[in-house]
Amino acid sequence: MAADHFSAQAGPRYGLSRRGWLASLAGLALALAFPPFEWRLLAWIALTPLLLAAAGRGAREAVRLAALAGLVFWLVSIHWIRHVTVLGWLALAAYCALYFIPPVWAWSVWTRRRGVRSGWANLVGMCWFALLWAGSEYLRGRLFTGFAWNPLAVSQYRQLALCQHASWGGMYVLSALLALACAGWAALILRWRAGGRARGQPELLVLLITLAAAQRGGARLLAAQPPAGGDVSIAVVQPNIPQVEKWSPAHFDLIYRTLETWTRLAARLAPALIVWPETAVPDEVRVDPASASLVRSLAAEGTPLLVGTVESDGSGAGGVHYYNSSLLVLPDGALAAVYDKQHLVLFGEYMPGERWLPWLRRLAPIPESFSAGRDPVPMRLPGHDFTFCVLICFEDTVPWLARRAVRAGAQVLINQTNDAWFDPAAAAVQHLSHGVFRSIENRIPTVRAANTGMSGGIDAAGRLHDLLTDAAGERRVAGFRVVPVRPRPPQAPLTLYSRWGDWFGFCAALLGYLPLVAAWGRAMTTRRLHGLWRPGTFRSKRR
Repeated sequence: MAADHFSAQAGPRYGLSRRGWLASLAGLALALAFPPFEWRLLAWIALTPLLLAAAGRGAREAVRLAALAGLVFWLVSIHWIRHVTVLGWLALAAYCALYFIPPVWAWSVWTRRRGVRSGWANLVGMCWFALLWAGSEYLRGRLFTGFAWNPLAVSQYRQLALCQHASWGGMYVLSALLALACAGWAALILRWRAGGRARGQPELLVLLITLAAAQRGGARLLAAQPPAGGDVSIAVVQPNIPQVEKWSPAHFDLIYRTLETWTRLAARLAPALIVWPETAVPDEVRVDPASASLVRSLAAEGTPLLVGTVESDGSGAGGVHYYNSSLLVLPDGALAAVYDKQHLVLFGEYMPGERWLPWLRRLAPIPESFSAGRDPVPMRLPGHDFTFCVLICFEDTVPWLARRAVRAGAQVLINQTNDAWFDPAAAAVQHLSHGVFRSIENRIPTVRAANTGMSGGIDAAGRLHDLLTDAAGERRVAGFRVVPVRPRPPQAPLTLYSRWGDWFGFCAALLGYLPLVAAWGRAMTTRRLHGLWRPGTFRSKRR
């Protein structure tokens, strides 16, 4: 009865098909806020149609609407995965869509039970939704090895004043603010339609105060950070090798010549380090004579070389283990350090369950699964007083890995990646946008070396600089770029995020999910009790 009363008086009436269209519109609008479209202002209102459609609805309908919006968003925003695996694209989109359900379900529960006429009650519902949204993003980045891709905050990676708050609360602080804004617009619309206009608009007032404080505080944090540049120069080489050619023996000579040409040109400028992208060489450096000879001869030019390669180890139990690795080679040919990628890509670099179901291996894009490294590896260069750590491929989308590297002593982060697997117009830019937050969270510069697209630098305030392009602005080119870097001072205090990590995301999940679990428990208890007792159950059977 309460739900019928709400539908009739407190909220707009939508047929099922129209509510479905609103949910689909919300998913599409949210996808358009992310690269490559970057209509980032949409992120402040994108979820509002979904919340209007779900307000006051039953639990099942709210779940269906949330899942529909999530599916539309993920199918559009990660469409580039279909270049590798269509099945993986569909499965990952369906899985990630599940995380839309808890916050939208909570919103429907709150508006159905509390109505929308009270502005202060709406504020509680708005905050609950925002906490649940940020908490769900945090859980998505942690559960089942984690997939921290495209949280709401990342849509604003060019709004640097707002993004500075990640240094104390991580990216989930900004995600919560965006979710709060979307819920605020929905609450205002619902209350206006319900005739609550005469009581003032506390939702709008609180929302404006929050936005103003966030913008002003972020601007001060940004102004306190020095601009890009520094005393250390790191050269990045971008060979721009298509993925179909990277592992083809017919193209090995072309790959070697491309790497050699640009590395020798970069070495003439005497940088402190030359960085190749992930798996730059087509074979194992420590096994293949051609790769080993190329690396030693180029390092002998006088500049240390950071090489992305595949490595194998057959010394342990269980046969040969393969690693996605980074090798630091010094000018005298010595191997100074080896880093093995810690966070592997599910269904890309390894197949879960393949030990028991070997046929799963046929679904993977690579012939053998990789094994994971265990720890960050701080690296130092002779004659230079700074330490750097490597993040390979999508590791810079995982907040706790970057934090772990900083706590291990890193003063510079280096991301070696190969986004040629995917559509570079979307995947490469989305990937870069996550790296902006790793720099801001830990106040540390990042240098990116990509096989194709988005090679350059990110300073400690998240500013992009010295991105490699040709004269026409095209970034999918072969070449090199020398990136000036200002290493994080060793005496600089750790940011709150570096000290405490994703404390905001954890607290948001805890505070958001506890009432939701309690509400679900009460609903199940009521349903069981209703099933045990019905009118007439204990009525006398005597006639």
